[in-house]
Amino acid sequence: MIAHEYETTFILRPELDEAESNRLLERLKALITDAAGTILIYEDWGKRKLAYPIQKHQFGHYVHINARLHPAHPSEGAYLLDKKPTQGTCALDLGESR
Repeated sequence: MIAHEYETTFILRPELDEAESNRLLERLKALITDAAGTILIYEDWGKRKLAYPIQKHQFGHYVHINARLHPAHPSEGAYLLDKKPTQGTCALDLGESR
């Protein structure tokens, strides 16, 4: 099966402490690598003001990831954040990179 490149930006809740954020992001990276994926770009953009409130939050901790995954696995990272609604504010899935 051919792997595709995916681009995703995650926004974590701003009130998470650094240890909690790092633990969640390490789990996210492990999901990608455990699914035989490769992280191509990992950028921690830090805490930034949101363009508009999301779930009553004005700020969020942005993390941008480009990864190569098989098509059966791209939504597992969003699933991780959906299962932990107290940690992830949202995930902006930009789909396949072109």
